[in-house]
Amino acid sequence: MKLRLVPLILVIFFTMCSNPTPSSMNMSADSIIITYYPDSSINEIAYKQNGTLEGRAVKFDEDGYKLYDFFYENDQRQGPQYIYTHGDLKAIENFENGIKQGRAQYFNPDCGFVVEEGNFIDNRKEDIWIEYFNKEVKRIVRYKDDTVAEILYSNKKYDFTGQNPPPRPLTKDECCCVKLLE
Repeated sequence: MKLRLVPLILVIFFTMCSNPTPSSMNMSADSIIITYYPDSSINEIAYKQNGTLEGRAVKFDEDGYKLYDFFYENDQRQGPQYIYTHGDLKAIENFENGIKQGRAQYFNPDCGFVVEEGNFIDNRKEDIWIEYFNKEVKRIVRYKDDTVAEILYSNKKYDFTGQNPPPRPLTKDECCCVKLLE
């Protein structure tokens, strides 16, 4: 009885080895790429599939804080890219085939308030962009080919043009966002 099972087990074993399962397919062509700084701290981690960058990639600064979190498709950035300063979210930009396309938002990394938001077309600011001071609209601008075409609105509260002396410098308040010194 035991001798009859040995050929059956060998047939099953060799069948499994010659027909790879989805989880083991192309394992030799796939790899996780990790780069390091000279001090051995991690610089970047990414995934290569069949020689091209695919999926999520994360880049860190030398102190170990996250700098970028983004996605690759066929060696090009695709979809949202998250940019950080000392681990705090600073920006969200969208990419199509490695080019900035679509909505972008930039944040005050100290408190998370939106500082500026708008739209990119082919790596250029286009259309309506809104600038904020804390949570209040500071200015609304229309861009054409990455250049200010028209200022649609300017909050007089934040227009310091022609003031002598200029306003006092900004400082952090108790909740980590900026306000004018009084």
